[in-house]
Amino acid sequence: MCVIVLASGAGGADPQWNSTAPACRSTRFGDPVSWSCGQASFAVIADDKARVVLKASPDLRHLMEQTPALQPSDRLRTSIAVVGLTMGNIDVLPTLRERQSFTQLATPRVQAILVANPMVEVLNHMIGSHRELPVA
Repeated sequence: MCVIVLASGAGGADPQWNSTAPACRSTRFGDPVSWSCGQASFAVIADDKARVVLKASPDLRHLMEQTPALQPSDRLRTSIAVVGLTMGNIDVLPTLRERQSFTQLATPRVQAILVANPMVEVLNHMIGSHRELPVA
């Protein structure tokens, strides 16, 4: 099993699109000691076929493009089988809309937020199943 840190940035990634903070400005203007970083997200590769993305963030498409282990190899589509959502936002789901079903994991609280969102109903055709992730 292999765990890949896809990105480790804060909620809006770095630089934040709406920030003029010194760190964001230095990244935006190419300071060599600053670098752009996507929102925190992780991938778990259990074997050569199944991939799990945990804490999937809205910039997942960009993170997948930078991660050869998540790109399609001998298959028509990527082999992401499970997507774990840790917050109630659905920004990441349209990224995965290419008619490839996957299992969506979420805690009961997050699952309740997702079910209450009418956009999830629109996207349900692509999600193979919803599973609650028990909280210990």
